[in-house]
Amino acid sequence: MTTALAPFILPKTQVTASFLATIAVQKFEDALPLYRQAKIFKNRFGVPFSDTTLSNWMIKASEKLKPFKQRLKERLLENEYIQADETTLQVVNAHKSKATKKSYIWLGVGMDKYKVVYMHYANNRSAVVAS
Repeated sequence: MTTALAPFILPKTQVTASFLATIAVQKFEDALPLYRQAKIFKNRFGVPFSDTTLSNWMIKASEKLKPFKQRLKERLLENEYIQADETTLQVVNAHKSKATKKSYIWLGVGMDKYKVVYMHYANNRSAVVAS
């Protein structure tokens, strides 16, 4: 008799939550681009991941965080005092070498009831995005 495998965090893959966390920390905390991570995994461990695979995993994993993100936004909006800011950034088109589109990072910080920091990306400045 064999024990059933625990379900993988991303269906139809064999990536573990721990490995996804490693990729995310290296990318977002250590500023290690996915193409360099793929090269390291190939050179050190003989595992030929592509940066596209790593990128797709990060995108799919971020979908799993949507309920958490929604709860953070709800908590933020329960505050009576919220500091907010927007920062512009240029989005680079993967097929072109120059930045081609102006986008925004929106930041809200709960200051009284819940000390929440909520950040999200948008490609416009509409009132719907800001609320």
